[in-house]
Amino acid sequence: MGKLILAELYKESRKKSFKIFILLIIFVSVLSLILINKNLKLESEQLDIYPQYSEEEYLDVNKYGSYSQYLKDYENYKSYMDKEIVKSEVFNKTKINALYIYYPTFLFVIGLVSIFISFNILSYDYQSKSLRYVFQSHKGRNKILISKVITVILLSIFYSFLLFLTFLFTLCFLTKENLLLETIPIYLGNSLKYVPIVLYYLFKTFLYIIPITFISIFTVFLTIFLKGNTFALIISNILYFCSLLVSQILITYGYTFIRYSFLPYLDFTYFENSKSVILNNLIYNLDLSIEKGFIILIVYSTLFFIFSIKFIKRDV
Repeated sequence: MGKLILAELYKESRKKSFKIFILLIIFVSVLSLILINKNLKLESEQLDIYPQYSEEEYLDVNKYGSYSQYLKDYENYKSYMDKEIVKSEVFNKTKINALYIYYPTFLFVIGLVSIFISFNILSYDYQSKSLRYVFQSHKGRNKILISKVITVILLSIFYSFLLFLTFLFTLCFLTKENLLLETIPIYLGNSLKYVPIVLYYLFKTFLYIIPITFISIFTVFLTIFLKGNTFALIISNILYFCSLLVSQILITYGYTFIRYSFLPYLDFTYFENSKSVILNNLIYNLDLSIEKGFIILIVYSTLFFIFSIKFIKRDV
């Protein structure tokens, strides 16, 4: 298995697209940070606790919702916002903090790179009709598929950490500050702690690999299911871009069962604004969280990987 993975990594690293993605990640992130820094204005955040709705007011906002559930959740919402107000009062936002806020958006874009790699790592073999010869090797189809999926994940991790390092060095250059001394306040349980901002966003890098891994496995499944048709690439990109929009529309119309699917969790940038998340959860009787997203995406990733194994056994 190790030799198969190394062979796939070597093959992918020899492609022009590999070098192009490296240059694009560095160039686009550096240029974007320079432009953002040039137009950046530090503004204090105004936090307001929404007053409790009457039943009539609540049903005007969400006619499909449960007012009794809303009342149960309101105290949790109020308690959460009280802690956020305390945090905002002790947090002096610096230029580094303000610039780093854009980092998760760039991590989201890494998913598009992973979709492209996931599609191309199989589509060429399907379209050139060479896949049957690949599968005739003594390695076996399952091992070949596993090696390709692991290769995609490893490349996604590589691109993510390339972005992390690019952000780190660019911010050091733009701000002339030592980022290792910069901290950010976060709640660990009920205690407010200050953690190094570099470690905080390094953790974010690991966290965003979860949705990227899911969309990679999903793209591999679609590529196998559609036998390398370009339609698999189109579907994956549309799904990745529009998942949050579709989820919000369905939730607005009362289809809250969508919270059990992978759709609300493909775009982790939604959870960066935790105050909006908890407010939407309150209004629409939801329980969306990044922790639940972590579990749900792992479950669906496993399912689509099993489906991929099943469909790759078809004649090609």
